[in-house]
Amino acid sequence: MSGVLPAALLCAALGFAMSAAAPRTQAATLTTLVVAASVGSFAPPSNLVTFACWLSVIATSLAVYLPPGLGRRLLVVLAANAGVWSGAAIGPDRVGLLAALPFALLCLPAAWLVARRRQI
Repeated sequence: MSGVLPAALLCAALGFAMSAAAPRTQAATLTTLVVAASVGSFAPPSNLVTFACWLSVIATSLAVYLPPGLGRRLLVVLAANAGVWSGAAIGPDRVGLLAALPFALLCLPAAWLVARRRQI
């Protein structure tokens, strides 16, 4: 379960990046995340995979600083990236995957704050 922490942080970073997106875009992004994580879980976990997952955490966190309303394509690409690396970092452990993926739902309270013009 050593890959659960970077996977959870990656999903949380994706959730914050989705905070200014439209609800349909958020749904498409979450669907892409789940499918990509399922596909990525077939890769054997290794130190290189965990390192790549941490690099993706950094890149996805930086996406928060892009102009508001990230494009749908960019969010779907970020979700595919987050899903593949999260699934690969956790491996075939479905419990770990179920523990990490819900962190992407941070987009819901973050979107509520953005709609009220408050800080995250």
